Amino acid sequence: MLETLASFKEEVDKGRGSSAMRGGQGVSLQQPAPRTTLLFTRNPADLTAEYPPIDEWSSNDASKYVQSVLNRAMMSLIFLAIAVCVALGCVLWRLVRCCGIMCCRRTKWRGHKSTQAVLRATTMHVTKVIGLLICIGTIAAGIYALTLDAGAPTVSNGWAHVEAARVHALKVVDSVQSIMNDVADIRGQAANAVAYLYNIGLSSGSAVATAIADMVSVPLQDLQDAAAKVLEYEGGIKDFRKDLVETLDTVKTDWEAKSLHWWYIVRQCCIGVWASGIGLAALLVIVAAVNWAWGIAIVGTLQLILVIALFAGAAAMCNGLVVLSDGCDSLEAIIVQVVPDTYKGTASYYVSANSDPSPEALNAQLVLAGLVDPDEVRALVRDNINQSYAMINTYLYLVPDEYQDTLQQSVDGVTSAATHMLGALNATLELVALDRVRPIYSSSKQFLCCEVPSLAEQYWLMLTIVGWFVLACVAVAMALLAYLDRRQDNGACCMCDCVLTSRLPPAGKPAPAETASASSSELMDDVYVMAIGPAASMGAGGANADGFVHGSDFLFEIFNSPAAGFCFERVDR
Repeated sequence: MLETLASFKEEVDKGRGSSAMRGGQGVSLQQPAPRTTLLFTRNPADLTAEYPPIDEWSSNDASKYVQSVLNRAMMSLIFLAIAVCVALGCVLWRLVRCCGIMCCRRTKWRGHKSTQAVLRATTMHVTKVIGLLICIGTIAAGIYALTLDAGAPTVSNGWAHVEAARVHALKVVDSVQSIMNDVADIRGQAANAVAYLYNIGLSSGSAVATAIADMVSVPLQDLQDAAAKVLEYEGGIKDFRKDLVETLDTVKTDWEAKSLHWWYIVRQCCIGVWASGIGLAALLVIVAAVNWAWGIAIVGTLQLILVIALFAGAAAMCNGLVVLSDGCDSLEAIIVQVVPDTYKGTASYYVSANSDPSPEALNAQLVLAGLVDPDEVRALVRDNINQSYAMINTYLYLVPDEYQDTLQQSVDGVTSAATHMLGALNATLELVALDRVRPIYSSSKQFLCCEVPSLAEQYWLMLTIVGWFVLACVAVAMALLAYLDRRQDNGACCMCDCVLTSRLPPAGKPAPAETASASSSELMDDVYVMAIGPAASMGAGGANADGFVHGSDFLFEIFNSPAAGFCFERVDR
């Protein structure tokens, strides 16, 4: 079995890119364009040489193949592992950092600086510029990713190919069934003609009618036998209808709606992660601009989750592309493996790139599929119908006049049925011709092995690119948090207040506060007196002269509450 499939694959490979010109007919056998340019799909596994037929796979064969797929999809799996490790590292880092700041909030750390010094440092500005560029790149990549479906193939296109194959197969079955109906009609007409002639002889006492009946009964019996031989293929027609037409119809009925639903889910998930990448990148720009440590931490955490989702989707796409690449490289051999034994030869004929399109080869395929033997149908007309009814026509004038019209109608009915039968046979041969079946197969293969991988490749690429952009955003967010943690007036991890750089006083000088009692000589970089009141309130949100925007200010602004006289003092020593 393996040797047969291997030799079949060699024939397929030899015929790729060529054309068969036999019997005065030309059939284009040009193969579809290359499926994908990704590195991990360029060396597909040879499923016919390295594995047994698919329907004979054991659990060991399946495990071996899964391992092969994972090995070739290792790049995306490594990206996913990196994302998970970065997420765990960031969470652990923040926990350690928060514990350290909470334990040492009353101690002046080495390396800690005033808020003014931290926010106005060159490194902070450079980090924000780099972050802005990365966020812009993330937004641009996400917007491009959202446009991938414009003109792209969809699952409904795939089911259109299935429907085209089903309709064509149904036409073939109906055409062959029409032949069988004509043969059965001819067989009945022949039996009725013999019986009618004998009845004429008995009822009229005509020795001539009896003699004619005796003469034509032998060829008419031969005609019935030949017709019965043709009708033996009716069982094959029923099997073909059940195995192909009804199977395709069942598959389409059972799986079309489900596949469309799952494709919708996949598409919406991709749209969701890309849109989330855009939104979180824009949000990171905003919270970084106002130096909101809590906001940066929240956005960074959400981006870590998003990175894992992006790389997980890319890994799934990568594995699917590897499997699809393997299947498409051995598609013809796989088709021959999975079809019922009755149709293996026929399947091999239609999927091979170097099949013979001659009429003799087509006749052989109809016989091989158990549908009809065109040579027997032609012989039925040529050797039986013409001979028998030519003899009846010869002696028809010898039959009494009152019986001639009925007998002539029988002759005309058989002649008409024979003509229709030959027309149905020609239509059947046209339907099963290589240049009629091959385009259906080629277009289906084009969709499965070119259009689908091309779209999946774009999805994989954009999931990976956006994933790395978002991961870079996470790195910027963590760097900003590290800088903001160095403020000696932080007091805790991830300060809840925004800090507006433009409203900070010069380093070492206090914020103006009407209720502050400390003298300027007593104020150091680690001493801040912050007041909130009508005189210090500035603009929406209650931004103060010290640059901090406090949550209480928002409440005062919203409820228009009189906040006169509210002030507090915080000193870190």
